[in-house]
This record gives sequence, C-alpha cells and structure tokens, in this order.
Amino acid sequence: MGSSQILPISSPRGFLAPTHLLYADDVLIFCKGTQKNLKHIMGAFRDYGDISGQLVNWGKSSIYFGSSISPSQIGSLQSLVGMQTGQLPFSYLGVPLFRGKPRKAVLQPIADKILCKFAKWKGKSLSLVGRVTLIKSVITSSFVHSFMIYKWPSSLLSLINRKLRNFLWTASCKETKLVRVAWDHCCRPYSHGGFSLKDLRLLNDSLLRKFTWKFITSDGFAFSFLRESSLLKEGIWLIGENSQRDFWRENWLRVPILELLGIPDYLANPLRVRVSDFIHEGRWVLDDSFRARFSDLCFRIDRIAISPVVDSLVWANSRDGIVFCKTAYSQFLRDIPQVVWRRDVWSRFIPPSRSALTWRLMLNRLPTKDRLYRSGFQFASHHSICMVRILWKAAIHTVIWGVWTARNQWIFKGKFVDFRSILSLVWCVVSKVNRLDIGCMHNCMDDLLILCRFGLQGRPFEAAVIKSVIWSPPTPDWIKVNTDGVVMGSSGFGGCGGIFRNCRAFVKGCFAIPLGQVFAFEAELLAVSLAINFAWKYGLHRL
Repeated sequence: MGSSQILPISSPRGFLAPTHLLYADDVLIFCKGTQKNLKHIMGAFRDYGDISGQLVNWGKSSIYFGSSISPSQIGSLQSLVGMQTGQLPFSYLGVPLFRGKPRKAVLQPIADKILCKFAKWKGKSLSLVGRVTLIKSVITSSFVHSFMIYKWPSSLLSLINRKLRNFLWTASCKETKLVRVAWDHCCRPYSHGGFSLKDLRLLNDSLLRKFTWKFITSDGFAFSFLRESSLLKEGIWLIGENSQRDFWRENWLRVPILELLGIPDYLANPLRVRVSDFIHEGRWVLDDSFRARFSDLCFRIDRIAISPVVDSLVWANSRDGIVFCKTAYSQFLRDIPQVVWRRDVWSRFIPPSRSALTWRLMLNRLPTKDRLYRSGFQFASHHSICMVRILWKAAIHTVIWGVWTARNQWIFKGKFVDFRSILSLVWCVVSKVNRLDIGCMHNCMDDLLILCRFGLQGRPFEAAVIKSVIWSPPTPDWIKVNTDGVVMGSSGFGGCGGIFRNCRAFVKGCFAIPLGQVFAFEAELLAVSLAINFAWKYGLHRL
C-alpha cells in the first residue's frame, strides 16, 4: 500500500478508507478490483509464505466484489486468484458484515439465536428472580459485542424487549398475560425503584457512546478526523498553554462561547482564533472592552488554570473523564427520582424471592382484587363480611371516642378518667356488635385467638353442599337442549349458551352469545329463547 503498488478503495472526503484488518490468523484486505492489484497481493502472500513457512489456505479464503464490477470482470478476477466468491452479509469475528445501514433482516438471525436461550422449560423451572438473573446474564454475554458496533433498528429492539418482558412474567417469550410492572420500570436500577435490568435500546446507545469515545480519544492517525469534529456534546476539552482549540466554537468551557453568547452563524464565520491566542506566559489575556461587556464569561475563563499540558478530551458526566457503559447508561436515567426504600428491600441478607415480593408491594403492583378490577377483570358479587374485621373497626372507633371524651372531661370539667374504664367500654361495645353482627370468621387460628381474647364465640363459614347433577338423554327421535345464562354480579355483563344432543348423547349443535349488561333472570330467559329460535331455524322441531 505504501509503495502505491496496491491501490486502496475510494473513500468520502475527509475520511480514511480501510486497507486491511488483522486479527490472529484472519486477514481482510480492501483494494480496488483490478488485475494489477490482485497480482501484487498474491505475490505478497507467496513471498510471505516462502519466508515464514505460513501458507494461505485458499480453500477457506473468499473474495468479495462491489456492486460496480461486471460479471465478466468477476469471472476473470476469480480465475486469477483461485478463490470462491463470497456473498454479503457474512460474519467476521462474530459480527455480521453487510452493505449499507443495519437492517432488521440482517440482525434478525442474531436476535433469534439469543432468544432461543429463553426456552419455556427453563422459565417454568425458575422463579421470578431466577428469570431476572438469566435475562441479565444473556444480555451481558450475547448483545454487548454487537451493540458496540451497530445501531440496531428500533423495531427489532422493541420486539426483543417485548419477548424478554413476556419471559419475565409468563416464563415464555411467546405467551402474554397481565404485566405486573412495566418493562421500562423494571429496567431502572435498584436505587430508582426498578429490577436493575437493561433496556436494550438504551444499552445499545450507551455502548455506541463508549466505543465512539474510545475512537475519539485514540492516538491513532486513522481516527484523527473524529477528534476534530464535535460528535459528542458531553465531551469537554482540557486545554493547555499551547491549546489549538477553537476559542469560539469548541467545547472547552462546558458550553461553546458562540452558543453561550447567542451569536448567530452568519456572524460567526470571521471569528477564527485559537485558545492559545488569549494566553501569554501562563495567564489569560482578554481585552478590557470584552471584560466590561461579558464580565460573567470572563470570570469563568479566569478560573481555568493554565498548565503546560497537551489538550485532552474528557467526558463531562464522569469523575475521571472516561466513558464507561455504566456511566453512559446512567445519563438516560438522571431525570428519574431515586427511592428511599432501596436498602430496606434489596439486601444480601434477605432472600431475593422475598425482596421481589416486597418490591412489588412497595410499587403497589401486587395482584389484589381492587387492582385486578381496575384492569378490567370482573368478579362475581359477594359480601365479604368478616367477623373479625367488623369487631376491629368497632374497637378502634370506640377507643378514639373514649380518648376524646376523656380529654374533654379533663379540660372542661377537671375530671380525670381512668384508662381502664375506656378499655371496659371497648369490651362492652365489641360484645354488643358481636350480637348484632351476621358475619362469620375465617377458618384460621388467628381469627379464633382474637375472638377468644375478646371473650366472644366465633361463627365459622358453613361448609358448601355438593350436589351431583346427572344428564339424562331424551327419548328416541327427540332433541334435548340444555341452556344456561351467567352474569357478573346481580346486573353486570353476561352471556348465555346452549347445547343440543340426541338420544345417544351426540352433539347436534351449540351456541354461545354475549349479552352485554343484563340481569341474571334476563340471561336465563334469553338463553331459552335463543335455543328455541335456533331449533326452529335448523329444523329441530321435536325439542
């Protein structure tokens, strides 16, 4: 390449085209597709083999052509090198190489290979915390390398996020159910009230920032154009005495001075000076009129110490100026408030399964009946009359009333009321409430102990009576229909259905129809009426 015997591929203005990539025994060479170039490359490989004894395996090697080469040229060049013709895309060191921007069709095989690790049998054998650990380990080991190279399509990342969410709550990537906690909330750190998972879109952006920053701060000549451009707003230049930074445009004062002063672009073109032009013998030299007009700005400039060092670019959002994936990811979460109960819930002394349950409790995400009702679930109406609950309410109200009465007696009449009299009043009220109450106690020892403490007799729930119902067939040549109507509550959303059978119990037909909001007796009557209509419509007259 250096002797111009091999011409490199063309590149856009201001960019350097790659000439070769070397890793262990894998070599990629980029050049123009001419016979002269290929002859020089083949000769270089032969000379290297004669000297070192390491020979190229032409059977495993491939040659790739651009879109501008004709089929006749491809045939002549392939016969010259004796290699097979490769097709894009292909994988190199675990990363797919392709033409153009990353597309879903190219990266979908990587996503499918990773999602295969979340098999349903694995999810069923793991607890909620176990599935979280599996998701963390797979994301950390499988996505990181590719995320540092490509900006993945947002549609593909959203699809993977959705499958990971399903695996977390249903133990299967394909099944869905009511999500307890939103995926965005689960992807927050523990300190922000989350499950410390990683959102793939934010992780992709964080790793790209880290990789780009590595190139920007690299000393290599190939990436010098990156250092001359403002690719990252979070970068700040630490200037030295001979700083070559642009005084007006570059970010060496946390905010470019042009942006800080609001100078429009059409007035900024003549302003071409370096920072070192305002430094003399280690001190800032600013014009007096400039200081008088922009005193606050000059005060900020004077606070910057001048040292004989080379200009260096540092990351503004970290303490040491280096970009790590963790610091880049945390920048996306800086507007989310932290929670005060983090250390009380997550601790190495508490089993993770217990912490996960408490975490859902603190977020008010447990599947209680009121939350399920707000989510659209319907429940049959019933009276949840708990004997102990009613007694506790009576006791609490009586204590409050007794304390308030004792306080008024002391303030207005100077009469002291013994607290034991308040307790006696509580016992008396609880006994009266028990005689009036029609509720029953739960069949548990705790309720029984509370009632015994008050000296009351419990009334347990009556055992359910199980009745067996046997279907009897109709007489020959007749059809029997069984109908039923169901309503959520006394007057909620309901439906009805029926099934037709002959004397041999063979099903001749069936129906099920939603009815909307109806009463229970309406659902039963509509079921019978619809059964008669269906029988008449289909000729089942002997019903």
